[in-house]
Amino acid sequence: ADFNWKAPLRPHLGTLAVMPSNTNAYANNNEPGVEGANTIPPSRFGGNVDDWRIGKGATMYYTVEVEGGMLVAGDTHAAQGDSELAG
Repeated sequence: ADFNWKAPLRPHLGTLAVMPSNTNAYANNNEPGVEGANTIPPSRFGGNVDDWRIGKGATMYYTVEVEGGMLVAGDTHAAQGDSELAG
């Protein structure tokens, strides 16, 4: 097959958050999933945002609830449409 198409490069982080106050299990390296917060849907502390508009030069504001904030970043994308509606 001969494919001749291009996707615009729009690098961004899909997940960006700080630790919420109820994530003692994650902060203390205990078993994941016992306590903590889900990133879907995003909340006051951030989460799985997946919006290409939140890339270079964007500013996000989160409620910092634990000492040091404990920034979490991941789910990198080179390009994406308008979010992931299914989560």
